[in-house]
Amino acid sequence: MQTFDQRRATFQTFKRENPNWQVTYQVCQRDSPIYQRIRCCWNEPGVGRHVYQPVLNVATGDIFNDLSRRYIFLIHLGLAVYVRPLHMLLKTAWHLSIIAPFFFEIFEWACGRRKNSHVCMQNMKDSMADIVRTPLYGLTLVAHHVIALVRALYAPNTLYQMRDQIGALERRLYRVETFHERKAWFATFCFSPAKNLIPRHQGDDPAPSLEMLAQRHVQNLRNSWGALKGVYKSSL
Repeated sequence: MQTFDQRRATFQTFKRENPNWQVTYQVCQRDSPIYQRIRCCWNEPGVGRHVYQPVLNVATGDIFNDLSRRYIFLIHLGLAVYVRPLHMLLKTAWHLSIIAPFFFEIFEWACGRRKNSHVCMQNMKDSMADIVRTPLYGLTLVAHHVIALVRALYAPNTLYQMRDQIGALERRLYRVETFHERKAWFATFCFSPAKNLIPRHQGDDPAPSLEMLAQRHVQNLRNSWGALKGVYKSSL
């Protein structure tokens, strides 16, 4: 997993090699000098022009969903009061039961989704450690939500910074680099970067174009709406 300093160093190299990157990606400062915006457009044949303006961390190259400060504030409020405490209790109970994670790993191994027994054993060790780690991280995350709400009252732009920090804490709890790697227990997908402006590892996909970012965003929205409609129809 890349640390913040490693991501910053990698992106600084990218900026030195591409001095006109801000013009290329149409970077514009709207609220914060660090968490700025990039303008992504896609002309879809037969539909029209889509405009997507995600938030870009100009220090690390991380791209976040285009949420307004008001919306981020409401998410912090809901997470601090309701979601995060319940999430912490359920996840702690899961690991504390011991038997539930054990049978889950057996099921995953039997279905071929685990490469070997060593992976299962490591996951069980992680689950045992999470009996202690989950409440500690949970309390830390709740504290961060409360701090974010208080700071937002006099410095609303700090909501972007706190969103980034909370997302990093949650990914550290699950021992992943991106939320795409493990979605089951994530409570705040929108607090983690959806993409990075440059490849994180050798062999990754090349840097996405603005048109590609807008196209992926529209397709994700359509997929999410289609899934919701499917759930609604199946419940009738």
